[in-house]
Amino acid sequence: MPLAKLATKIMMGKTLIDLGFTKEVIPGYVCVKESVFPFNRFSGVDVILGPEMKSTGEVMGIDSDFGRAYIKSQLAAGQTCGEGQCLCFGKG
Repeated sequence: MPLAKLATKIMMGKTLIDLGFTKEVIPGYVCVKESVFPFNRFSGVDVILGPEMKSTGEVMGIDSDFGRAYIKSQLAAGQTCGEGQCLCFGKG
């Protein structure tokens, strides 16, 4: 059952046990959501972000590993690394 539907039923007075949701679901993947900003899409846009941040959309990277999911989200948002630049991820 989708979690939003489950949450609605709980708000209406049902319990997790009533709904048969007694075990934590741990997905085998990681999702990274990234905002897409208009800076490189519209010339002349002010690059100073205000409190509303003015994003034009969102993308998501999905993979079994956080680092790969993150890179996928950045590529989907149109971000690139310049020559000699790199990102390093470690588990700590």
